[in-house]
Amino acid sequence: MYHKTQKSLNPKASQCSQNGMSLVETLVAIVLFSIGTLAVLSMTTGSFQINDHSRSVDEATNLARTTLERLLSIPYDDVLLSDNTADGLTGLTDSDVTSADYHSGNAGAAAFVAGFYSGSRYRFFWNVANNLPVNGSKSISVVVTWQGTLGSKRVNFQTIRAE
Repeated sequence: MYHKTQKSLNPKASQCSQNGMSLVETLVAIVLFSIGTLAVLSMTTGSFQINDHSRSVDEATNLARTTLERLLSIPYDDVLLSDNTADGLTGLTDSDVTSADYHSGNAGAAAFVAGFYSGSRYRFFWNVANNLPVNGSKSISVVVTWQGTLGSKRVNFQTIRAE
């Protein structure tokens, strides 16, 4: 017996399985990949901001510590350790040019800070309270401020120096 096979005029009818991906499947894959990529990029951007903030805090902390150590190394009666505004305890954390004892606009303070810092990102202030907490001592507060990506920030160190 001999059987004759019929051939179809439609070439797709003879295919049993689908080869490749459809256009819709390709578009869905691209959309999912794009969403994943955007999520990773947003995390990376946030990471850069946080790293910049951490670096700024670290630098400001080191600058405040350096300033405080240098202030402690000068003589007790040096002009840079005077309470210029005579505001005592209330002025220890002042960080503006009108109320701080020393700031970058003050020639003596500017020269003192220029010995270890020449940038412009950070602003230095320090305040002194005489005879606080006891007679024959000085409370010294160093404030370093800067404008970062997360807003205005400050670092404040305080110590007491005896005569």
